Amino acid sequence: MDGGSPYDQPEPRGWSLVQATLRIVVAVQCWGVAATWLQGGNHAAVLQFAMEHNGMAESAAARFDNIIAVAMLACGALTLTRPCWPVLLPVSGWMLLESVMKMLLHDQWLEPAEHASRYLAPVALIVIDFWPPKLKFALGWAMVSMWLLRIAAASTFVGHGLMAIFQSGTGGNFVDLITLSAANVLGATVSEEHARVALAVIGGVDIGVALNLLISRSRGVAFWMAFWGFAAAASRVTAYGPEQYHDILIRVANGGVPAVVGIYWWRAIREQPSSVIPG
Repeated sequence: MDGGSPYDQPEPRGWSLVQATLRIVVAVQCWGVAATWLQGGNHAAVLQFAMEHNGMAESAAARFDNIIAVAMLACGALTLTRPCWPVLLPVSGWMLLESVMKMLLHDQWLEPAEHASRYLAPVALIVIDFWPPKLKFALGWAMVSMWLLRIAAASTFVGHGLMAIFQSGTGGNFVDLITLSAANVLGATVSEEHARVALAVIGGVDIGVALNLLISRSRGVAFWMAFWGFAAAASRVTAYGPEQYHDILIRVANGGVPAVVGIYWWRAIREQPSSVIPG
């Protein structure tokens, strides 16, 4: 299609900001995967599964972890400068595989839902920033990408919400995040009972805003989800200390994905003022 074709579609306002934000989100979570091993020394779930069920040696798993960490560092740098589908597809596949392995290892069936933002964000970036070859902007592909991001954010929040409601009755690490963060940041003591009540409320709100994101086009809801996604990711550091910074990086999509949706609705979609038609 030549540059003067009447079928060329102009990019909407703020489209470059949407692309740049999504690039940053995907790049940072790649670096989070690398930092999880380089800083924390935790094996990837895929390799843990291989060690427990296929007899992989600890030394072999460590070598593979180093390779994965270096590869993810490179993928993050390339995504930030010039994303391409030969890199983004493996990144998405790895994120999905990790969530499935965590589900199998720990019997946590909500893992694939909770991690949807991690493995769908690279796919959405492929759709809106396809290369190679470089494709011209098309409104249809932009809408596909935004729906992928809406589904990803909604799935992540529903998964977190259900987990919060579940732990409000049984206890778990979410309770610790609330009690320890309150003690470390506010100097306040929150009992486990109060933390469980808070989790039940948080879980209900998470599910509510997730459904709202799918059935409406509320910028306020999108930006609230972005704020809460970043805050929930940061709670790993406020609860356990700055050495857990990699937990923020790998969870950046929890807030970054709804932020991209909110930016698109804010910049690209102009709301028409209401008017009264005279009788």
